Amino acid sequence: MSGLVEELRTQFIARYGAAAKIVVVNVGVYLGLGLISVILFFAGKRADFELLFSYFQLPSDLKTLAVRPWTLLTYMFVHHPTGVFHILFNMLWLYWMGRILREFAGDRTVWAAYLFGGLAGGAAFLTAINVFPGFSGLRGTLHGASAGVNGVLVAAAVLVPNYPLQLLFFGMVRLKWLALVLVLMDLILISGGNPGGMVAHVGGAAMGGALIALRRRGVDLASVFDVFRRSTERKFQTYRNPSMRVVHHAGGKASPPPKPTPQEIDRILDKIQAVGYNNLTKEEKQTLFRASQE
Repeated sequence: MSGLVEELRTQFIARYGAAAKIVVVNVGVYLGLGLISVILFFAGKRADFELLFSYFQLPSDLKTLAVRPWTLLTYMFVHHPTGVFHILFNMLWLYWMGRILREFAGDRTVWAAYLFGGLAGGAAFLTAINVFPGFSGLRGTLHGASAGVNGVLVAAAVLVPNYPLQLLFFGMVRLKWLALVLVLMDLILISGGNPGGMVAHVGGAAMGGALIALRRRGVDLASVFDVFRRSTERKFQTYRNPSMRVVHHAGGKASPPPKPTPQEIDRILDKIQAVGYNNLTKEEKQTLFRASQE
């Protein structure tokens, strides 16, 4: 087991960053819940598992949500043990699209697209069921990573719309057309058998696009993760040595290069769209690499 964990850490997570971490969390939670469901099944307590699972799903009933507010976050990391294809396709899309988004915008943007996309999908689900007449009488719960995955997908498509993808049976397709078709399918299927879920998909996709649109205007929602990281580091340092103080000295080791701004990254991405990656200068390639490590 330790060998598997080490291989995941050094090979999968180290290589693919945030997308790999999100996949590992989702799969780990799925396997844990699956094991619990099997144990309770053999014990003749299948209903107990459904009750347990309900505490991680997002309820459409606002009174229930008021006493389970954590479900706005947990719902996007849980899949029912019987939904093998649900988690399989979600994780495949997350892996493919997360790699692209990480390459051009870095890990924190992948996290932002997934988490904010999931939150937006949850909000769209709650709003639709509790406000719009077409959803009257519908009650239920929401679970799964689909809204967050759609956030990552559309964020990548808005950031690098002409990124080429080789698809089986279809050949070379631009990322923007793939994202457009998938989102339109979700939009059309709202009138089908899973309206709440489809609304959540569209909400997540809208947030993914908004995330990149705001980023181009200088509003980087992903910066919230920088604040969280700095706060965590300060608390950790204080815990390790409460009397320790950080003292900066002039001279000595050179300071690291400045963090690239979203505007600079967008300029480089526009240049890639126009003339290709190989025509970037050495400095531009280094800037893009530094951004991908964020």
